[in-house]
Amino acid sequence: MATSVTARHFGIIKDGVRHYYDKNFHNKNLAQLEGQQFEEVIKMKRKNVSLRAFAFYRGPITSIALQSEMFGGWTKEELHDFFCERFLSNILVTKVIKHGQTFLKERTVVGNTSSMSSKEMSEFTEKVLHFLANNDIIIDNPDNYES
Repeated sequence: MATSVTARHFGIIKDGVRHYYDKNFHNKNLAQLEGQQFEEVIKMKRKNVSLRAFAFYRGPITSIALQSEMFGGWTKEELHDFFCERFLSNILVTKVIKHGQTFLKERTVVGNTSSMSSKEMSEFTEKVLHFLANNDIIIDNPDNYES
């Protein structure tokens, strides 16, 4: 039984040409696949969320919101769950056939911030800030908080 190995290569495309950050590693993987069929997928590299972005959300945003009358008595986790349910929820509809009858089953799937890209975290934070501002809870610019 053959072992399946997936190697991830990173680089940049300039003038339509792939330039790998670790060319030696890429060449080594090509040599290991000599004579084999392969599959290539090229996608834009996902930018991870910075610690500063997480700190702004988990620090000033949640701390100031918890000081408000609206969220008084809540924990940080309860507030985080509230924002995730409000802004990261999707309804998943499944078609179910049982005893010859067809019906649709809905369930809510709630996302989380741990698997977000930098862009997704930024969009989530903007939604939270907008929601808070609409409820007279104003969070200052992140540059005004110490890191």
